[in-house]
Amino acid sequence: MDGRVDLVIVGSGPSSAQAAKAALGHGLSVAMVDAGYEDTKFALSIPDRPFDELRRTDPDQRRYFLGDGGSDEQRGEKKVGSQLTPPRQFIKRGVDRYLPIASSTFFPLQSLALGGLGAGWGAGTLTFEDFELAEAGLPARQLEPYYREVADDIGISGSRDADTAAMVLSLPVVQEPLELDSNAESILDTYRRRRDRLHSRGFSLGPSPAAILSARLSHGSSDRLPNSYHDMDFYSDHRKSVYRPRFTIEELQSHPGFQYRPGLLALRFNEAQEGVRLQCEDIATGSPVTIEGRALALGAGAINSARIVLSSVAPIGARVPLLCNSYNYTACLNLGMLGRPAADRRHSMSQLTGVLTEPGGGEADRTILSFYSYRSLMLFRLVREMPMPPFLGLEFARVMQTALTIVGTHHVDRHGPGKWLQLHRTGDGREVLAGHYEPSAVERAQSRRTLRRVLRTLWALRCLPVDVLSPAPGSSIHYAGTLPIHDDPSVPLRCARSGKLNGTRRVYLVDSASWAFLPAKGPTLTMMANARRVIAGVAGELRAPPPRPMC
Repeated sequence: MDGRVDLVIVGSGPSSAQAAKAALGHGLSVAMVDAGYEDTKFALSIPDRPFDELRRTDPDQRRYFLGDGGSDEQRGEKKVGSQLTPPRQFIKRGVDRYLPIASSTFFPLQSLALGGLGAGWGAGTLTFEDFELAEAGLPARQLEPYYREVADDIGISGSRDADTAAMVLSLPVVQEPLELDSNAESILDTYRRRRDRLHSRGFSLGPSPAAILSARLSHGSSDRLPNSYHDMDFYSDHRKSVYRPRFTIEELQSHPGFQYRPGLLALRFNEAQEGVRLQCEDIATGSPVTIEGRALALGAGAINSARIVLSSVAPIGARVPLLCNSYNYTACLNLGMLGRPAADRRHSMSQLTGVLTEPGGGEADRTILSFYSYRSLMLFRLVREMPMPPFLGLEFARVMQTALTIVGTHHVDRHGPGKWLQLHRTGDGREVLAGHYEPSAVERAQSRRTLRRVLRTLWALRCLPVDVLSPAPGSSIHYAGTLPIHDDPSVPLRCARSGKLNGTRRVYLVDSASWAFLPAKGPTLTMMANARRVIAGVAGELRAPPPRPMC
């Protein structure tokens, strides 16, 4: 295999970007294979000015706030991802054609964009606790230094003094927490006054840890600035305050050992004695392309990494498990803000993170609540979900705008017989992934009990629930567990704790496909840390001399 690199990485999302940077740091040469769709329409055309000013003064605002009228959202469809703002719609480009999923019960959001789903990531960076890592199959002590490496690289802001810090922010050094907006300050004030009562119910609240800069961060040629508090984070990446994986990839492109290969769709792999061949399709021409390396790292996301593995080493019809956090969100009125003006200075992402667990329960499942103040996503997106006529909903939303709060609730997930993926072949020879996601009756009952506790907690925070929405399975955009860790290396379609895929010599998983459990916490930070851990092991194996043949 002349001309091959040390490591071929599939995908450009958060875990792949960190895997590539770690591999180069270990002295490996890297080729990153990616479809790599980008936003070529909006990136340079959105002014770097506050939301309120743009709404009042920019004659071209319709383009980036509403789009051209041809999106799913404008047609009234409610697909997962349909509420992506026009500048983020490129995240879904090509998915229906190249990554089809046939299902009536599972509706995930996938991406072929540069940066993957990280191109529109909400930037939440919650660390897993040791008992959560253990159930997922990840070594807590080994992961600790890699959490720190990722935090140093991407920049994380948060409060280490918050009541939630021990559960969601086990990092020794972070940037100062972001400023809270008026609505979040009001909710946090209520929480502080009622802290003892809420703690007795198993609830804690604090500022959301996030990969959003509150101070400048520079790495070589990369220079990122603090958040501007323009409330435009859903639309643009001005100042690069919110971390996007493409920032890392742009930084790496000046490295002589790094190749970025966009325009390629990874299909399947096969191993030879001297390495791995990755078979791809050139998206522009439809022609086959082969990329060769000594090792292969799959970071295409838990769903697409499973698709590639099933196409490569499994018979058609083989089934793999699936994890996906169930999710609902509650539209609330913060009574503490009724009739009060709100300051324009704010960021758009989650303001507060709540942790709900059993009262006094140490290593108990956490339910995670994310509090958003609703403004820059535009009122019409919320109005169409309200249980009232649109004209009445619009008037209601306008009157209550400064008090509107959206609380997203994520629940843990474990494997079950009703959650799986399976590769089918159509009559014309195409491969289509089929999926099914159906929690057990016990899981559904537990989710209902937890939701009742969430609503009581919101009442105690003086956040009046107006409506609870439970989107289709897949809406959480948190996926894992399709090729989970297993201690028996002979079990197919599973992997070792090192990340190596069972039955292969040098194929590794660097995304969440390997996890055996999915906590309610956003998985992205842990995915990035684990990618660095896996790559450290890959580097050690590639540097080791080949075993001597037995006499």
